[in-house]
Amino acid sequence: MFQSIYPLKLFIRKKPIIIALAVGLLLNTAGWIWMLFGVTKRSEDAILHYTVLFQVDKLGSFSALYYVPGIGLGIILLNFLFAWFLYNYDVFLAELLIVAGALLQLGILAAVGILVFLNA
Repeated sequence: MFQSIYPLKLFIRKKPIIIALAVGLLLNTAGWIWMLFGVTKRSEDAILHYTVLFQVDKLGSFSALYYVPGIGLGIILLNFLFAWFLYNYDVFLAELLIVAGALLQLGILAAVGILVFLNA
């Protein structure tokens, strides 16, 4: 009925897990660095949301810009934890969670790029 949790030391040695986690963390780190060096802090508000035609919907503080890569990091960590707990039951689904988290970082990196473009 209840299986024990797969050992963490063995889980992080699996090649698909290592590769997908490394790619996700690398993309997230790139987003943090791009946001840090791409946006210059001004006394004005930062553009936080925009429409398809780049019309501004929402303004806010510059610190709120860092929510985007922060949420991305949270998604990576949650997917890692869910995948670790799920690994005993379904290996494919666990690996899919890690890969999905890494792929999601591409979208988050694109959002960071647009925010940097709009606030530079």
